[in-house]
Amino acid sequence: MKRRLLFFALLVISFSAFPENHSGKTISKIHSGDTRNCVFFRLNGVSVADTQLPDGGPWFSVLRSHESFNEIFSMLLMARATGLALNVETNGSTNCDGHPAVTWIVIN
Repeated sequence: MKRRLLFFALLVISFSAFPENHSGKTISKIHSGDTRNCVFFRLNGVSVADTQLPDGGPWFSVLRSHESFNEIFSMLLMARATGLALNVETNGSTNCDGHPAVTWIVIN
């Protein structure tokens, strides 16, 4: 019985560590941030930014201290201005009051 419980616990923990990827999406909104240390954005057609998180909101966040913040923010602005599609990955962690943290983005 203990082995089954341990196996189940490890299974749940390992699944929560998987990244979530949204592919081929365009940006619907960018929010420059406020008193929080993040930039926020939404993608068209995405109602839940990271299904691993309990709140399940549509906003993605990029912490200004992210090692690639300047590159990510520049790519977000360019994608919004041109309508290019993005791939966005989150990893189940949060920034700035519980918004899903972006790991990386790629412009298609």
